[in-house]
Amino acid sequence: MRKTILMIHGMWVGAWCWDNYRAFFEQKGYRVIAPDLPYHGAGIRKPNPKLATASMHDYLHFLINEINKLDEPPIVIGHSLGGLLAQMLAARGLLEKAVLLTPAAPSGIITLRPSVLKIFAPIMLVPNFWKKAFPATYPLAKYAILNNIHDEKQAKAIFDKIGFESGRVLFEVGFWAIDKHHTTRINAQDIQCPMLVMSASDDHIMPASVVFDVWHKYRHCAEYRLLYNHAHWLIAEDGWEKVAEEILAWIEQN
Repeated sequence: MRKTILMIHGMWVGAWCWDNYRAFFEQKGYRVIAPDLPYHGAGIRKPNPKLATASMHDYLHFLINEINKLDEPPIVIGHSLGGLLAQMLAARGLLEKAVLLTPAAPSGIITLRPSVLKIFAPIMLVPNFWKKAFPATYPLAKYAILNNIHDEKQAKAIFDKIGFESGRVLFEVGFWAIDKHHTTRINAQDIQCPMLVMSASDDHIMPASVVFDVWHKYRHCAEYRLLYNHAHWLIAEDGWEKVAEEILAWIEQN
């Protein structure tokens, strides 16, 4: 029976961002599931009204339902916010293995860096931002996630697919210290499955120093790798094939 890989996308995007990885891993014999998180997709120009107040728990329960349809625990590859959701799933004992690509950090890890503040400050200064859905502007997307995409035509083609993100999710991830629900709190010892944590040297939105701290939290079961000459969009920027090959090798050796 073929092993199943569940791919979880990040903020503002959808399952479309996994097109390269889906084809790569399917060619290697894996069954790949890459769903859109609730109210996400490609090229959404008007957000679903429910997105503004959607929680990380809404995304998490959606993914748990997907996993419950499977015959065995999947291997998960999570990118960015999807990497944080992968941590939350692993803490519930639902995964065989997890690969965290430039993952968002759980509560307790300080993420404030100059580049992170540059990206999120304009959003978080909006009154009641946690009750609104936010689009990614082109300048924001180019700086935050597409800074290693040097072809403007390619960058704009990717941007045309980018949509909106939940203000509540931004609050839960960015303001964990005052989140009374402790949405992103994870007990490290609850995670026992093998994990691979990968950071990118040129990442602005999830800097390598933040991702290193994520790995350090799970160092009892995780391996850390820093990818040079890559940024946040390492799933589709130049050289993505080598990253996918490295992930494949780790999956098959662990």
